[in-house]
Amino acid sequence: MYTAFNVSTNLATVQQLESPASLSLLQELTKRPLTASANTRSSIQQRITSMLDPDGTINAERMREDWFPEVKCNVFLSHAHADKTLADAFVRALERRFGITCFVDADVWGYIGTLQKAIDERWSRKPGEGSGTLYDHKKVLSSSAHVHMMLMSALAKMMDSCECLMFLNTPASVAVKDATTGASATFSSWIYGEAALSSIIRRRYPSEHRPRRVRAVVESFEDELPGVKYKLPLDHMRELGNAKLLEWNRTPVNGATSALDALYKLTDSPN
Repeated sequence: MYTAFNVSTNLATVQQLESPASLSLLQELTKRPLTASANTRSSIQQRITSMLDPDGTINAERMREDWFPEVKCNVFLSHAHADKTLADAFVRALERRFGITCFVDADVWGYIGTLQKAIDERWSRKPGEGSGTLYDHKKVLSSSAHVHMMLMSALAKMMDSCECLMFLNTPASVAVKDATTGASATFSSWIYGEAALSSIIRRRYPSEHRPRRVRAVVESFEDELPGVKYKLPLDHMRELGNAKLLEWNRTPVNGATSALDALYKLTDSPN
């Protein structure tokens, strides 16, 4: 990753990045058909079986590659689940206007909760009274630790391979300010994890990313425990607000790399 952006925008501004000849992004998003999941219980268990080594142990590398595959794209997009419509619009606008491809984990990867449940149903269940299903607490904690470690390593690999990260800073993602320091904070462990990773991931020049180019489109999430607040590390990110987005939109560019170079130049100095 070369750099990260703290993006403050809204759907109205994002729509101005689109071609006037096309339908509005919101119209297109609401017209998209819902796709039914092919992840039935039996097919998931078959996938789990295919990830076992001959000795019966789970091959973690194979499971990570199957559930959280690495894809090639220009931008790692971090956002709150509640901002999915804005994120979808932003992704489509960057692709159509600049040819920039974005990685959005929920659009590419399997849902972590589905994998966790499949593992627990196979190995963590224990006989119990009544009609309900009981799970061994220690086994569930162990499987959860393994699955989340696979996800975090996959996130780190994706972030490292993308040229830059863009974080959608909205009331849904940055919920509060710290009462003592005034620093941004979030109740989302996922947003905190992605922001923290982006602050420590190695920095590489854009040219080191450019021989590879493809397309794809992220955000995984879980229900949060109430009251867990994380100080959000955003100081390393360049500010990218509506004014800069529109200025970028007016800049003549030719493809994704040209567009990203123009954005870096626009944000070299403080907003």
